[in-house]
Parts: sequence; structure tokens; C-alpha cells
Amino acid sequence: MKKLITLAALVGITMGTSLVASAEIVRLPPSNITAVLIDKENFGGCMAQVDIDVSETAPACGGSYITFDCDGDFQDPTIGSRFLEMAQVAYVTGKGMRFSVDTNLQHNGFCVATRADLK
Repeated sequence: MKKLITLAALVGITMGTSLVASAEIVRLPPSNITAVLIDKENFGGCMAQVDIDVSETAPACGGSYITFDCDGDFQDPTIGSRFLEMAQVAYVTGKGMRFSVDTNLQHNGFCVATRADLK
């Protein structure tokens, strides 16, 4: 009987931990901004297109766009706005950027940036 209770407890713990989504932060290769997008209803409000295929490094993420979550669904909207400002500076000056994205946080199939470095 004790073995059965122990087994049931282990199964319960295993099932409980497998249902919890953990953040998978992926560091993308350096890239250049090729477009900036602001949308009233989609994509978390704002995003940028980069000159790399994001899905090659982070298969769960779509295409060559990264969302900054300016609407604030996953992080403070101020952070998203700052990411957008950095992307605009990079776009205008031709400077490169490097992003980290969370593959579990997405808007319309595009991953949310969690870090941005202006190079």
C-alpha cells in the first residue's frame, strides 16, 4: 500500500510540473532592423522586422518579426515602448541589434522580445 501511495504521489508531481509552462529565452544572432510596425489591434501593438529568419534560431517563433508587446499583455508596456524606440534608432542609424525572445510569449505567432541590445 505504501508503494502505491508513493507511486501516486510521484505521478501527481510529474503531471503537475509538466503542465507548468516555463519561459524559454532564446538569444538571437545579431541583426538589422528592416521595418517597424505599429498596429492598433494585432501583434501586441508594435513590432519590428529583422534581416534574419527568427524561426531558424527559435523554431516556435514566426518569420522575421519580433513583437515588443507595446500593449502590455506580457510585460510592462513601457518596456515594449523602449524596445520600439531602440528599434527605431537602429533603423534610422543603420546600427545592428541583438534580441532575446521568450518562445512561450507570442502575439499572432510572433515571439515577444525580453532583451534588446543596440550595437
